[in-house]
Amino acid sequence: MIASNNFTRSAQEHKRRRRPWSVLVHFTRHRLVRVAFVSVIASLALAGTAMSASRHRKHHRGHARIRLSLRYTRSRISLPLGHTRTFRILAKVTSGSVPLVAFRLGGLPAGVSATVIPTSVIPGRATMLTLTTGSFTRPGRYRVRVIGSAAKRGKVRARKTAVLDVNVTPTHIATWSTDDGCNDGAGASAALVREWVTYAASRCGPNATKALNNCHANGLTYCTAVAYLDPEKVYSVGSVPIAASAQENWWLHEPGYTDSAHRIWFSAYGGGNVLNEDNPAVDSWFHSYVAQSYNSYDALLVDETVGSMSQELYPSGFDSTEEIPTDVALQASHEQMAAALTHQNGTPFLQIDNSLTANDNLATALPMLNNPSSVVGVITEDAPEYDGTLTLYFSTLLDEMAYVDHTADDFVVLLSYDASGSLTARRVQAATVMLGYSPGHTVSWSDLDTSSTDLEIWPEEGILPTDPLQSMTEPGGADCLAGKGVVCPTGGHSGLEVAPGVYRREFGTCYDRGMAFGSCAAIVNTNSVPVRIQKSWLSRRYGHEVTMAGGDVQSGGTINLSGAPMIAGRTMIAADDAALLSR
Repeated sequence: MIASNNFTRSAQEHKRRRRPWSVLVHFTRHRLVRVAFVSVIASLALAGTAMSASRHRKHHRGHARIRLSLRYTRSRISLPLGHTRTFRILAKVTSGSVPLVAFRLGGLPAGVSATVIPTSVIPGRATMLTLTTGSFTRPGRYRVRVIGSAAKRGKVRARKTAVLDVNVTPTHIATWSTDDGCNDGAGASAALVREWVTYAASRCGPNATKALNNCHANGLTYCTAVAYLDPEKVYSVGSVPIAASAQENWWLHEPGYTDSAHRIWFSAYGGGNVLNEDNPAVDSWFHSYVAQSYNSYDALLVDETVGSMSQELYPSGFDSTEEIPTDVALQASHEQMAAALTHQNGTPFLQIDNSLTANDNLATALPMLNNPSSVVGVITEDAPEYDGTLTLYFSTLLDEMAYVDHTADDFVVLLSYDASGSLTARRVQAATVMLGYSPGHTVSWSDLDTSSTDLEIWPEEGILPTDPLQSMTEPGGADCLAGKGVVCPTGGHSGLEVAPGVYRREFGTCYDRGMAFGSCAAIVNTNSVPVRIQKSWLSRRYGHEVTMAGGDVQSGGTINLSGAPMIAGRTMIAADDAALLSR
């Protein structure tokens, strides 16, 4: 057993002595085989890598060879509101070759339309970029990107971006004009309207579309198209066709009566009756009428929406009715009607009410602003000028402007009349607008030549004041704007009054048609005697008065920013007149 064990151990030792050699040989053989096998794989891999690298180098060389550049005439662009500018952009491939370069745009501000024609070009040729602004474009500086892409075999090989610095500049204050061709705007081109008008009104019924066509074109809104509507008074001729549908309770009646013999009647414009806006059936009829007749318009000018019964019923001889007895009830009926005036899809029209009066003895219409929210504008008719007469309530007019200036989005339209475009009326209108001017809150409607059918736009409305040195605070105090004959004791006009009945406001930088000309100032003298301009009224030095020549912009009228010398202590402002000053 032991011998056997020894033999076994001896044999195992022999095997252990051979194992290193046999393992080495075996490992060597395995390694040789493995090395050879790995070598083959490595060779193939190296070959594949070389082929891949070769393909990559070819691809990389092909991509790297393409170099794209964009060349353009101007990198800084001034683009006034309502204007169009066209630029040439040349695409060049400086290295490599591609069949086409395609273009797209980025960074366009709201209210700017753009076209790139053609949208792709052969390298070495140019495309034309056209930018157009509308009235809703917000002034400011914008970085518009023109992106060119060079593609080959369906893949973009190079891309280049040209950045244009576009400065959108206003060229006039906010303006209003009738542009229907049958009242005013006859002969005014679309280009002139788009250049000068912010709110273009049509007062000739649903078939007159001049204002609409001038404001809306090629998917762009150049101005706000406004349709005229009177939901209050029905005249013998020229009113909406509601009389044929009306029931007796659609009309307002004398107190104590509801029959046809006692309808409220007035003699103006051939005579007529007054509708009852408190009746839902009347509201429903007008809802259908405006949705059908004016659906494409942006806004409605709603006439006769005054705040007091005495104004509403003038000149009938009554100041109350059976259906609507008080001022509060009257304003509620106006608000009810306003809520009914919507487009076909149910969205409300922007609404501007002809409702405001500077007469502080009458109930103000200001509480109706934003009731409902679509009512954002008010017109004050015959103010500051009516046929050569300055309003007797100028301080309250300024207070109303100051009130609206301190709202979020509301605006007031100053509507003045004059028979022949007198220089006095033009100066008073322009200066009053500047006294209360706040961007987005002040609109000028200068119907200052009622004998003409031109656009109601004047060259002085191209003066845009900025950087005010004085401004009106919100008016306040007991019975302020309460219709009780009280002038607001604080804020408002008092911040601009430099002498009894004399109001002044200065601006640090002013523009004429988009061109800066330095500081400017407006002064209105509401006294019945002339006044001398005093140095103490002004914080800046001014050497000139702005003068006016000719008529409205359609007839070629002009202004001269340094038309007459101004010397403080000597230069006079006539009674019920105004002056515009420049450096």
